[in-house]
Amino acid sequence: MVVQRKLDAPEARAVRKLVRERELTGLYFVEEAKRYYPNRELAAAVLGFVGTDDTGLAGLEQIYDQQVAGRPYRRSLLRDARLETASLPGDGPLEAEAGRDLTLTLDATLQHIAERQLARAVEEHGARSGSVVMLDPRSGAVFAMASYPGFDPNRFGEYEETRWRNRAVQDAFEPGSTFKLVTAAAALGANVVDPSDVFDCGRGEVRIDGRRIRDHKSFADLTFREVIAKSSNVGAIHAGLAVGGGRLHRRIRAFGFGRTTGVDLPGEAAGLVHPMGDRDRLAAAYVSFGQGIAVTTLQLANAFAAVANGGVLHRPHLVAKIGGGKGEPPRPVVGEEIGRPLHPSTARELGRLLEAVVSPEGTGHAAEISGYRVAGKTGTAELGPKPGAPASTWERSSCSRRGGRVSLRLSSTSSTSFGCARTSPWSTSTTAWLSPSRGGTRRRSRRSGARPSTSRNRRDVVAAAREAVRSAR
Repeated sequence: MVVQRKLDAPEARAVRKLVRERELTGLYFVEEAKRYYPNRELAAAVLGFVGTDDTGLAGLEQIYDQQVAGRPYRRSLLRDARLETASLPGDGPLEAEAGRDLTLTLDATLQHIAERQLARAVEEHGARSGSVVMLDPRSGAVFAMASYPGFDPNRFGEYEETRWRNRAVQDAFEPGSTFKLVTAAAALGANVVDPSDVFDCGRGEVRIDGRRIRDHKSFADLTFREVIAKSSNVGAIHAGLAVGGGRLHRRIRAFGFGRTTGVDLPGEAAGLVHPMGDRDRLAAAYVSFGQGIAVTTLQLANAFAAVANGGVLHRPHLVAKIGGGKGEPPRPVVGEEIGRPLHPSTARELGRLLEAVVSPEGTGHAAEISGYRVAGKTGTAELGPKPGAPASTWERSSCSRRGGRVSLRLSSTSSTSFGCARTSPWSTSTTAWLSPSRGGTRRRSRRSGARPSTSRNRRDVVAAAREAVRSAR
């Protein structure tokens, strides 16, 4: 009978001390491997965790379980009625193979900053959750990916399962005005709108097929550059209808919305994109300013990254190198191009429009940084209200023209996203028996497994051991 597995070193010492003090018999200790995460909550939703038998159950641990776990030593034997063994003819032993190390694209410093700022933003806005993504637009490498609230993977069983979620890839939400990026891309790409074109924004409202749609503020005439900078819903609707539902839908799909990005993480959501034709004027009107569609933080960040990268869309990835087997050098992971939703000239023009958003006249002026060219888009999405509760959630997305890409989303829901990387922040503990080490760095650790003998105090020993474990924690 096993009393407790995977004890931490302090817990094991406390139990051993109790055994000596009470002179308990029938309690034995077995040393074995234990996966340990020295940075605890840092990037927990990305790294994931392993179960009692060191099998990856979430995150990168799950996706790369076979590569990281390696292969144990095996040998097939025959056993007769006398319990004597003999080797099978021609069946030699299967040698053990050590697990491969993973070098991640994550930067521990950026990850820490992202998690710290996300926590502050969620608490400041009274949100329930949030997510952050930082991408390299040139390769799709993920520099940081944070979810709030988080958990400690060393004790994942002590948290609610909802806190294990990687909200940046598993939670889909209505993007609101951040989605005007796609509307502007479609309008400029189809040559139906010029940045200097003037739109009648109807003093804050417009009627489409008998339905009145209101703006967040009353505007009269605005150029298309001002429509994006001031985030006019009515102006975006006029641009979206000029493009047409069919072409707008194709541009949405070209940016990768409505399907998974293929990032190396489990459980990625595809979002929600409804089919739309040229006759679907009302649907096109709502989608033009980010309603009636659902995206993930990673999808939104990747779309902005494509603009920053001259119209080239890359598949996001978290692993930079995979360790080679049998002494071979690590194999680098090269960024994969998955589409070109924009012509380079259109991407440059759209970038200039998004820079205006962060200017003193734009809605994102607070993100302006002296000495740097910054581009982005703010947005607010409307939620179904609960009785006595506000009906909106705050969301923001921004894109650096040079270097990284940042996207933020907060959900009262709320969430955030950003856009550098070195090595994996994960680490592990060691094993004491003949089996391959799991990839990564290991620390020595003890694990207590109790097999009470047939002594009379068996129940007392078990109860005392369990009490020692609880007190050690």
